[in-house]
Amino acid sequence: MKPIKIVIAGQPNVGKSSLINAMTSSRLKVGNFSGVTVEKSEVSFEHHCHILEMIDLPGTYSINGFSKEEKVARDFLQNEDYDVILNVIDSTHLTRNLLLSLELLNMNKKMVIALNMIDEANAEGMSIDVSQIQAITGIPTIAVSANTKEGIEELLNVVHDIADDEIRLKSKVSYSDIVEEQIYTVS
Repeated sequence: MKPIKIVIAGQPNVGKSSLINAMTSSRLKVGNFSGVTVEKSEVSFEHHCHILEMIDLPGTYSINGFSKEEKVARDFLQNEDYDVILNVIDSTHLTRNLLLSLELLNMNKKMVIALNMIDEANAEGMSIDVSQIQAITGIPTIAVSANTKEGIEELLNVVHDIADDEIRLKSKVSYSDIVEEQIYTVS
């Protein structure tokens, strides 16, 4: 069976490497400072009779960034072959993370959103409506915690389902009525 190639993308310090460690029992370098992942890191493991190849990209605030880390991430996302983007978001800073998510949605690739650090968001009294995020984006969204491993198995199962699906899910990002009208007239 052909391996499923998953690219892990997200902003710096959203817990991408920690999430990979939780999913794979590997020991990728983890830290809360810039440059932890400057080049991409790769890990392979078996899950439900599939070989999953995970590529941990450097954190990037935007696909159009100019730092060394952002260029590595952009070049891989735009030029390499992979099956699924796993967009990791820090649940305690949703708004800050959504710009990159929108850019990834516009790439028209298969994608799953992992709302990481859900345990921390809950501890801060935040209530996140995961189904609403999924309804707005049209992208499967799973609340997870790399620290407690909450949601990890569900996340891996959804990644399998999306990778196996022949049809890419279309995102349903909608804009204000004025912007939607302008998009309609341009298309």
